[in-house]
Amino acid sequence: MRTNTNSASYPFRGGVTQPLILGRIPRHARHFMHAVVVVSDDDTVPLARPATKQHTVSQVVLRQFTVRQEMSVYDARRQVFMRKGPRAGFNMSFDQHDPFGSEALWAPTENQIPNMYAALHARSAVGDPDAEDLIRDVLALHWARSAAMKAAHERVLQEVAERSIARMSQESKLLQRGMQQATGLHASGPEGLEWFNRSVHSRLMEENREHWWSERNAHHFSEAKAIFRKWSVQVGYAEQGSDFIISDAPAVTLKPNSTGAGPHQHVALGDANEVFMPVSPTILIAVGPVRATLDLTRDTVERYNRLQLKAQVRWLGCRPDGPADRYLRKSLPIRSARGDSAR
Repeated sequence: MRTNTNSASYPFRGGVTQPLILGRIPRHARHFMHAVVVVSDDDTVPLARPATKQHTVSQVVLRQFTVRQEMSVYDARRQVFMRKGPRAGFNMSFDQHDPFGSEALWAPTENQIPNMYAALHARSAVGDPDAEDLIRDVLALHWARSAAMKAAHERVLQEVAERSIARMSQESKLLQRGMQQATGLHASGPEGLEWFNRSVHSRLMEENREHWWSERNAHHFSEAKAIFRKWSVQVGYAEQGSDFIISDAPAVTLKPNSTGAGPHQHVALGDANEVFMPVSPTILIAVGPVRATLDLTRDTVERYNRLQLKAQVRWLGCRPDGPADRYLRKSLPIRSARGDSAR
């Protein structure tokens, strides 16, 4: 099947030759805003302010990976392992322009995630139209709202800026007039015009970066939902004795003849032939050409785990003391043996 997508929507470039593979789903609960109480002479008024960071993986999903309210978390930036609750890690400054709007956009899907889990645990999700639609939307949400998508956006934004700089470098008279008007200076050579050209583009990007990203965020979610509606839902259950890892780019996209794993690694959704996401230590959700409920072998689970490691931007998580936890500790660099003691 091929799906025509908007060529301007960079994460969706290309045609879908065949949708995907399996996946499973976790739960979610987000803490996007902190309450602030302002006391005046007349009254006590509860206000709200945006959090400085937002979770890119729903807390209700992360909670599936906990034991006694803690999960094993790896922070690649610091190269440490920690035992933390679902509020720890998996966060970033995602939408600083309109966090309330983003929360309102995602809330209808996130509020229904418990219903998805009920169907998954009963092994009745595939074939249930409501559960299948919810699985597609959860997959779309975590594809759009991920560290991978923001990294892809930043890369494309920089590429667009470089092309614009190159075009403007051919307009030396226009740059000269602009420089004189803005600074009162006259460029004595091409180096001065180059400096002005880049400074103007840099200022434009800094002033508009968060606004542009906030608008793209809503578009990414909407487009992903529309694309996934054309694909069938698949659910995989891990073999006993194996479990899944989850990353901060959990909805992984793969395409033929590419080593990339996600939009930040040059795999656009429109080019993907496999899309999946672990949603608990034992369940994976995906979309593909046909409906399927599958029991996954240990080797297959390990393949999906390797792809989560490849896709991750900063954070990885898993059930504490399980096979996935042992695998991560053998595979990843650890800066300090005191990582587990950081509470």
